[in-house]
Amino acid sequence: MQSDREEAQYVFNLLQQFATNSLFLDLRRAEDFEMLHVDKAFNLPLECDPSQVSIRAVEDFIKNTPVAAVFARRKRMCVFVTGDESCVGRATALFDVLQQERCKEVHLFRPPVTWFLELFAFLADGSLAVPRLPQSRVGYPNEIIADRLFLGNHLHAESLEVVNNLRITHIVNATKSINNRFQDRLQYCRVIVEDEETEMICYHFNKAFRFMDMALAEDPDARILVHCAQGISRSATLVIMYLMRTNGLTYEQALELVQKHRDVVQPNAGFVAQLKEFETSRFSFKRSHTIISNRNDTTRRSLPL
Repeated sequence: MQSDREEAQYVFNLLQQFATNSLFLDLRRAEDFEMLHVDKAFNLPLECDPSQVSIRAVEDFIKNTPVAAVFARRKRMCVFVTGDESCVGRATALFDVLQQERCKEVHLFRPPVTWFLELFAFLADGSLAVPRLPQSRVGYPNEIIADRLFLGNHLHAESLEVVNNLRITHIVNATKSINNRFQDRLQYCRVIVEDEETEMICYHFNKAFRFMDMALAEDPDARILVHCAQGISRSATLVIMYLMRTNGLTYEQALELVQKHRDVVQPNAGFVAQLKEFETSRFSFKRSHTIISNRNDTTRRSLPL
């Protein structure tokens, strides 16, 4: 079973994946909802017995409200259902009903919404929400290691709102052409590679690993964003490499973990081959034709995933 923090991470990443195609239904009382809720969530304070929760009951409740038109498209959306102790039965019942309808994705969010919004305050709205920070118009990168490591695209790396709201301190830029926009305030590591199968990205593994590992080891508040153009191949390869070495994972295990948090991840075939060789070499680094051994390596350590 997922911990509350793992579930919060999963929901945050789903909100990025379905940024323009999600429906957040909050079943708490109206007064609680108005004080604090997820931005763009809809309040659905049903008062019926859980056994009476149905699509018809919801449609009757929201008739002639803005949510009605959105709810009509629910089968093509990612739907989140949440509540509190006072409505957990109705929330569970609605989740079951929506699952039976085979919506694109349905998630019952069990941890308290108020706690979730302490983690991701920039997603909060309501009378008790902290003064709203400017929102990112390009969404947010995906959280790979809770509070520490994020994977995204160049738009995320060039967004001041993303950097501020996620409190990014370090960036790994895995591109040739995209500038390091915030060099006056962030620390950067440049990995100059193209997304080509013939590129030897493995020659950069040592540099990228040391940068990320030292940042996370030396500063408990460090937050790293790893990006390329699309956040699919080059940057994903570096994140997979990092997880393999720090946690002793196989390539397939690390890939599955990263894809769980960012579903578009897919290193190109050449990068996959290099990651598999990295695995068989017991995570040894290459530099041109020289291999850097793991022996006497004091920086290798495991982080909670």
